Amino acid sequence: MAKAFISGDGHRPTLRNREPRRWLDPAVAEVLQRGRQRHGWSFRVAGNRTGVSFGYLCLLEHGKRVPSVVVAEALVETYGLTASEAALLRSVALEGVGRSFDPSRYESGTWFGT
Repeated sequence: MAKAFISGDGHRPTLRNREPRRWLDPAVAEVLQRGRQRHGWSFRVAGNRTGVSFGYLCLLEHGKRVPSVVVAEALVETYGLTASEAALLRSVALEGVGRSFDPSRYESGTWFGT
């Protein structure tokens, strides 16, 4: 069962109240695509090597998602990105979301489900 965050006032955020989806800078998406293609990997192979789902890698390369700090580091390491490519990817990575999310930092809410 998925976990649902209930805010301190007891309400779940509605779709209208959520932050708008973030889009990845096309230059960063291109860096990810080049990094994967340098190795000659398909999305599935890259997913197996990075530990990131192939579908999510596809969304990243098409600029439809922004990686968390943890995912960005996995991609930097596995793809062997250059220092400038790594710096560009790290500059857009989101902290505190996805694999980087730490629910213990949010004391006012309650987590339900397991």
